[in-house]
Amino acid sequence: MSYMPKPGYVNLLQSNALIYHARQKAISWIIQVQKSLSVSMETVFYAANYLDRFISLNKCQVWGWTCCTFDLLAVACLYLASKFNETHPPPLPALQMEGLGHPPFGSNMFGRMESSLLQGLEWKLLATTTYSYLQLTETLQDELKTRATQILLQTLLDPKFVGFRPSLVAESVVQCILNPQEKDQYFYHFSALIPQVEKAECRMI
Repeated sequence: MSYMPKPGYVNLLQSNALIYHARQKAISWIIQVQKSLSVSMETVFYAANYLDRFISLNKCQVWGWTCCTFDLLAVACLYLASKFNETHPPPLPALQMEGLGHPPFGSNMFGRMESSLLQGLEWKLLATTTYSYLQLTETLQDELKTRATQILLQTLLDPKFVGFRPSLVAESVVQCILNPQEKDQYFYHFSALIPQVEKAECRMI
Protein backbone atom coordinates (compact mmCIF):
# COMPACT_ATOMS: atom_id res chain seq x y z
CA MET A 1 0.00 0.00 0.00
CA SER A 2 2.94 2.36 0.60
CA TYR A 3 3.64 2.27 -3.15
CA MET A 4 0.11 3.30 -4.12
CA PRO A 5 -1.20 6.86 -4.51
CA LYS A 6 -2.88 8.43 -1.51
CA PRO A 7 -6.60 7.72 -0.91
CA GLY A 8 -8.86 10.04 -2.87
CA TYR A 9 -6.53 10.25 -5.86
CA VAL A 10 -9.02 8.74 -8.32
CA ASN A 11 -11.63 11.28 -7.20
CA LEU A 12 -9.11 14.06 -7.71
CA LEU A 13 -8.50 12.94 -11.28
CA GLN A 14 -12.20 12.62 -12.01
CA SER A 15 -13.04 16.03 -10.58
CA ASN A 16 -10.18 18.08 -12.03
CA ALA A 17 -10.08 18.18 -15.83
CA LEU A 18 -6.65 19.85 -15.98
CA ILE A 19 -4.99 17.19 -13.82
CA TYR A 20 -6.86 14.39 -15.60
CA HIS A 21 -5.79 15.43 -19.11
CA ALA A 22 -2.27 16.40 -18.04
CA ARG A 23 -1.83 12.97 -16.47
CA GLN A 24 -3.10 11.30 -19.65
CA LYS A 25 -0.60 13.28 -21.70
CA ALA A 26 2.24 12.46 -19.30
CA ILE A 27 1.54 8.70 -19.26
CA SER A 28 1.15 8.64 -23.06
CA TRP A 29 4.48 10.43 -23.40
CA ILE A 30 6.21 7.92 -21.08
CA ILE A 31 4.88 5.02 -23.17
CA GLN A 32 5.94 6.77 -26.39
CA VAL A 33 9.48 7.27 -25.09
CA GLN A 34 9.70 3.58 -24.20
CA LYS A 35 9.22 2.74 -27.87
CA SER A 36 11.55 5.39 -29.29
CA LEU A 37 14.42 5.07 -26.79
CA SER A 38 13.95 1.38 -25.99
CA VAL A 39 13.81 1.69 -22.23
CA SER A 40 12.49 -1.34 -20.38
CA MET A 41 8.89 -1.92 -19.42
CA GLU A 42 9.90 -1.94 -15.76
CA THR A 43 11.08 1.64 -16.19
CA VAL A 44 7.77 2.68 -17.75
CA PHE A 45 5.72 1.25 -14.88
CA TYR A 46 8.08 2.71 -12.28
CA ALA A 47 7.78 6.14 -13.89
CA ALA A 48 3.97 5.98 -14.00
CA ASN A 49 3.95 4.90 -10.36
CA TYR A 50 6.18 7.82 -9.35
CA LEU A 51 3.97 10.23 -11.27
CA ASP A 52 0.72 9.11 -9.65
CA ARG A 53 2.16 8.99 -6.15
CA PHE A 54 3.66 12.46 -6.48
CA ILE A 55 0.47 14.04 -7.85
CA SER A 56 -1.61 12.36 -5.13
CA LEU A 57 0.53 14.08 -2.51
CA ASN A 58 -0.60 17.43 -3.99
CA LYS A 59 3.07 18.35 -4.46
CA CYS A 60 2.42 19.92 -7.86
CA GLN A 61 0.41 22.61 -6.12
CA VAL A 62 3.70 24.07 -4.89
CA TRP A 63 4.87 24.40 -8.50
CA GLY A 64 1.50 25.50 -9.86
CA TRP A 65 -0.90 23.24 -11.73
CA THR A 66 0.15 23.90 -15.33
CA CYS A 67 0.73 21.67 -18.35
CA CYS A 68 4.39 22.68 -18.28
CA THR A 69 4.62 21.45 -14.68
CA PHE A 70 3.30 18.04 -15.69
CA ASP A 71 5.74 17.83 -18.61
CA LEU A 72 8.59 18.58 -16.23
CA LEU A 73 7.30 16.01 -13.77
CA ALA A 74 6.93 13.35 -16.49
CA VAL A 75 10.54 13.88 -17.60
CA ALA A 76 11.76 13.74 -14.00
CA CYS A 77 9.80 10.53 -13.29
CA LEU A 78 11.09 8.76 -16.38
CA TYR A 79 14.64 10.01 -15.88
CA LEU A 80 14.65 8.89 -12.24
CA ALA A 81 13.13 5.51 -13.11
CA SER A 82 15.73 5.06 -15.86
CA LYS A 83 18.62 5.87 -13.54
CA PHE A 84 17.24 3.46 -10.98
CA ASN A 85 16.42 0.58 -13.32
CA GLU A 86 18.42 0.81 -16.57
CA THR A 87 22.00 -0.35 -17.07
CA HIS A 88 22.44 2.42 -19.63
CA PRO A 89 19.78 5.06 -18.95
CA PRO A 90 19.01 7.52 -21.75
CA PRO A 91 20.63 10.93 -21.23
CA LEU A 92 18.41 13.76 -20.06
CA PRO A 93 18.78 15.76 -23.32
CA ALA A 94 17.51 12.76 -25.30
CA LEU A 95 14.43 12.49 -23.09
CA GLN A 96 13.64 16.17 -23.45
CA MET A 97 13.82 15.97 -27.24
CA GLU A 98 11.04 13.38 -27.38
CA GLY A 99 7.92 15.25 -28.43
CA LEU A 100 7.38 17.65 -25.54
CA GLY A 101 6.76 20.53 -27.93
CA HIS A 102 8.71 23.18 -26.06
CA PRO A 103 12.38 23.99 -25.29
CA PRO A 104 14.25 21.78 -22.78
CA PHE A 105 13.93 22.67 -19.14
CA GLY A 106 16.87 24.40 -17.51
CA SER A 107 19.17 22.34 -15.31
CA ASN A 108 18.24 24.29 -12.19
CA MET A 109 14.51 23.83 -12.74
CA PHE A 110 14.93 20.15 -13.51
CA GLY A 111 17.17 19.64 -10.48
CA ARG A 112 14.54 21.21 -8.22
CA MET A 113 11.82 18.95 -9.61
CA GLU A 114 13.97 15.84 -9.25
CA SER A 115 14.74 16.77 -5.65
CA SER A 116 11.05 17.42 -4.93
CA LEU A 117 10.18 14.07 -6.49
CA LEU A 118 12.68 12.15 -4.38
CA GLN A 119 11.55 13.85 -1.21
CA GLY A 120 7.88 13.33 -1.99
CA LEU A 121 8.44 9.63 -2.69
CA GLU A 122 10.60 9.37 0.44
CA TRP A 123 13.23 7.67 -1.74
CA LYS A 124 10.96 4.63 -2.10
CA LEU A 125 11.83 3.85 -5.71
CA LEU A 126 11.61 0.05 -5.82
CA ALA A 127 7.87 0.23 -6.38
CA THR A 128 5.55 -2.74 -6.65
CA THR A 129 3.64 -2.29 -9.90
CA THR A 130 1.26 -4.37 -11.98
CA TYR A 131 4.21 -5.29 -14.18
CA SER A 132 6.10 -6.54 -11.12
CA TYR A 133 3.43 -9.20 -10.67
CA LEU A 134 3.35 -10.08 -14.35
CA GLN A 135 7.07 -10.85 -14.16
CA LEU A 136 6.30 -13.53 -11.57
CA THR A 137 4.55 -15.59 -14.27
CA GLU A 138 7.81 -17.08 -15.50
CA THR A 139 6.11 -19.98 -17.30
CA LEU A 140 3.81 -17.69 -19.29
CA GLN A 141 4.53 -17.93 -23.01
CA ASP A 142 6.19 -14.89 -24.54
CA GLU A 143 3.22 -14.19 -26.81
CA LEU A 144 0.81 -14.20 -23.88
CA LYS A 145 3.12 -12.08 -21.74
CA THR A 146 3.33 -9.54 -24.57
CA ARG A 147 -0.46 -9.40 -24.78
CA ALA A 148 -0.72 -9.00 -21.02
CA THR A 149 1.87 -6.21 -21.08
CA GLN A 150 -0.07 -4.30 -23.73
CA ILE A 151 -3.24 -4.52 -21.66
CA LEU A 152 -1.37 -3.35 -18.56
CA LEU A 153 -0.11 -0.35 -20.52
CA GLN A 154 -3.73 0.48 -21.32
CA THR A 155 -4.63 0.29 -17.64
CA LEU A 156 -1.97 2.93 -16.96
CA LEU A 157 -3.89 5.30 -19.21
CA ASP A 158 -7.22 4.64 -17.49
CA PRO A 159 -7.15 6.35 -14.08
CA LYS A 160 -9.87 4.20 -12.55
CA PHE A 161 -7.38 1.33 -12.32
CA VAL A 162 -5.13 3.40 -10.06
CA GLY A 163 -7.50 2.70 -7.17
CA PHE A 164 -6.97 -1.07 -7.32
CA ARG A 165 -4.00 -2.87 -5.87
CA PRO A 166 -1.38 -3.79 -8.51
CA SER A 167 -1.65 -7.50 -7.67
CA LEU A 168 -5.37 -7.46 -8.37
CA VAL A 169 -5.05 -5.66 -11.71
CA ALA A 170 -2.26 -7.98 -12.84
CA GLU A 171 -4.19 -11.09 -11.85
CA SER A 172 -7.29 -9.87 -13.68
CA VAL A 173 -5.31 -9.16 -16.85
CA VAL A 174 -3.68 -12.58 -16.85
CA GLN A 175 -7.07 -14.24 -16.37
CA CYS A 176 -8.41 -12.29 -19.35
CA ILE A 177 -5.77 -13.60 -21.76
CA LEU A 178 -5.74 -17.25 -20.70
CA ASN A 179 -8.19 -19.85 -21.89
CA PRO A 180 -9.56 -22.28 -19.26
CA GLN A 181 -6.89 -24.91 -19.89
CA GLU A 182 -4.05 -22.42 -19.69
CA LYS A 183 -5.43 -20.94 -16.49
CA ASP A 184 -5.00 -24.28 -14.76
CA GLN A 185 -1.49 -24.69 -16.14
CA TYR A 186 0.00 -21.24 -15.54
CA PHE A 187 -2.06 -19.42 -13.00
CA TYR A 188 -2.15 -21.44 -9.81
CA HIS A 189 1.05 -20.21 -8.16
CA PHE A 190 0.49 -16.64 -9.34
CA SER A 191 -3.05 -16.59 -7.98
CA ALA A 192 -1.90 -17.99 -4.64
CA LEU A 193 0.06 -14.77 -4.05
CA ILE A 194 -3.12 -12.68 -4.00
CA PRO A 195 -4.87 -12.36 -0.62
CA GLN A 196 -8.37 -13.83 -0.63
CA VAL A 197 -9.90 -10.48 0.31
CA GLU A 198 -8.53 -8.98 -2.92
CA LYS A 199 -9.73 -11.88 -5.05
CA ALA A 200 -13.28 -10.93 -4.13
CA GLU A 201 -12.69 -7.57 -5.81
CA CYS A 202 -11.80 -9.07 -9.21
CA ARG A 203 -15.39 -8.74 -10.39
CA MET A 204 -15.15 -4.98 -9.95
CA ILE A 205 -12.62 -4.53 -12.79
